[in-house]
Amino acid sequence: MREGTQSEQGADDPSFIPPIAEYGHGGSARQGNSINGGYVYRGPIAALDGRYFFSDFVSDNVWSIPSDEFSQGSTISSNNFILETDALTPDAGSLSGMVGFGEDNDGNLYILTIGGDIFRIEPN
Repeated sequence: MREGTQSEQGADDPSFIPPIAEYGHGGSARQGNSINGGYVYRGPIAALDGRYFFSDFVSDNVWSIPSDEFSQGSTISSNNFILETDALTPDAGSLSGMVGFGEDNDGNLYILTIGGDIFRIEPN
């Protein structure tokens, strides 16, 4: 960068890829404050296969986006997100303060909390 310029190419460089999904900042039902990126589910639960899971640290919500939404070629609105929070009921502890995700060799998806808990998504 040169002094006095933001970058060599600027904010509208054609090589930049626009976001594939938008999640608004705020406190309404389809907004949040702190996104934790996740993984595409590839585990044994067929109904979840191909969904991209992510969470919001502040609202403690877990969302997914079906993979068929990614092929549309336009930015995915939060209206198309699936709220997964109520379906994810841990047998111990709580899904609060989620800070990350993990995946094992079998495609199982894990949710990590700031308190050190690790939860695996399993069928009911």
